[in-house]
Amino acid sequence: MFGRASIRTIGVGSRDDFEAMNSLIEAKKLNPVVDTVFLFEQSKKAYQALESQKFFGKIVIYHES
Repeated sequence: MFGRASIRTIGVGSRDDFEAMNSLIEAKKLNPVVDTVFLFEQSKKAYQALESQKFFGKIVIYHES
C-alpha cells in the first residue's frame, strides 16, 4: 500500500512439461475433483465456501450462455 507494491513471479515449468502433463491427463482420462458448482450469480456464496476451507476439490463458478 501507499507505494510499497511489489511483483512476485513463480516458476511453472517449461512448455514441454506442460504438454507432457496434458498428454498424460488425456491418456489416463483424469478428471478434476469438483466439490461444488455455483452459477455466476452465486459468486458471493462460492467465495464464502472457499473462505470456509470446508471443501474437498475445486469450487467452480460458471456463467450460463
